[in-house]
Amino acid sequence: MSSLSGARELYMLDRAPSTFPVAILVPDSTGVPTLVEPGPILLRTAYLPLDFVPGQLDVGRNRLLSSECDLFAPLESSDGPPYRTGVIFEFVTTRTGITWLDGNSPRHGAMMRYYRATITVSPAVWNNDQRLARIGYFLTGHSAESTLWHVFRVEVDALERVVMTMLPIQVAPNLPRADFSVVADKSLQLELSALCDDLCQRVVTHAYRDVPTKARNIVEAIVADKLRSQRNLATSRLGDDLNLVKGMLDDPKRRAACGWQDLEYTLANKIRLVHGRTHPENAASPLPMRPEFALSVVPDLNELLRIWGCVP
Repeated sequence: MSSLSGARELYMLDRAPSTFPVAILVPDSTGVPTLVEPGPILLRTAYLPLDFVPGQLDVGRNRLLSSECDLFAPLESSDGPPYRTGVIFEFVTTRTGITWLDGNSPRHGAMMRYYRATITVSPAVWNNDQRLARIGYFLTGHSAESTLWHVFRVEVDALERVVMTMLPIQVAPNLPRADFSVVADKSLQLELSALCDDLCQRVVTHAYRDVPTKARNIVEAIVADKLRSQRNLATSRLGDDLNLVKGMLDDPKRRAACGWQDLEYTLANKIRLVHGRTHPENAASPLPMRPEFALSVVPDLNELLRIWGCVP
């Protein structure tokens, strides 16, 4: 029986009337398209560049409605949720007069959409961006958050197919997509994005003791960056930098024009204090860290990111 797992090509046939209106076929050993049963899961997908703007997101959504949209074929992933591993099959053309096999029964004269798996020399825009280390995102649905994925890892299998492992931009309902473009330093933007990915992964895998540390690292970097943008001397040590913020808020002459809010200080300091509870010297505390309390820093961080303009 034909299978999609080792396919480098596939065909899609529209059937009507039928309980299953779309048939997926892959070439057999003689090159004849053969029906794959049970039908595999294939997701429509559209590529968006790393620096896409809202208008390009709308174009991507419209692309998903096209009969010539590329397809993402999920494979078994060793990473587990929320990661997704698979192969992109690029639309090539529509072919007519195709002979194909429905089990052992030959059929003739079909019109089918023909796709090829992306290989290392594929001219696809996203494959070129990947080679330039500036790969963007893949959209698989109409939600702006839960169906927008960025590439975590790119590999090549024995069939020379490009195999991608992707991570959703939003991995949990309480973790919105962060955009750190408000930070002027491009390298810091990348670092913050990586820190945010790490935080999301810890939340999803319930590694609650790591969550306050990841949140503290994000806050520490942004607080220092904001202080420097205001021409204040930042230390990049969250406790020291928050003391500087508190000093400005407590000074009646500086408070109104200091560019900080009490809420910013309070939320950032709470995250700092919760992180302190994870230190080894506090492990024997009579009040051990509760998962619920450790994870309470997530909505605190969300609010701070909104205040700082890092949530679209």
